[in-house]
Amino acid sequence: MDNTEEKIAHIERIVDNMEVRLRNIETNVAVSGNDLDSFKKYFESKLNSIEKSQEDTKQIINRLVWVIIIAIVGGFMQFLLTGGLNVPGTS
Repeated sequence: MDNTEEKIAHIERIVDNMEVRLRNIETNVAVSGNDLDSFKKYFESKLNSIEKSQEDTKQIINRLVWVIIIAIVGGFMQFLLTGGLNVPGTS
């Protein structure tokens, strides 16, 4: 009979240990879920920031291209207005 009581006490210790481990696992899962949500929000905000930065860069490049085009057209117009197409000696 003494052996049976020892077995029951041993089984109770095992069950208590498993309950503690289960509580720890549940806590870790809950914390990990919160960390995952905060990481997801952080990652989305960083992606939005990158997209905005990319749009700003596109706008700057677009303006730069227009400035270059206008400079080329302006230079050509100045060339024409100063008589750049006239061949000397043929009027």
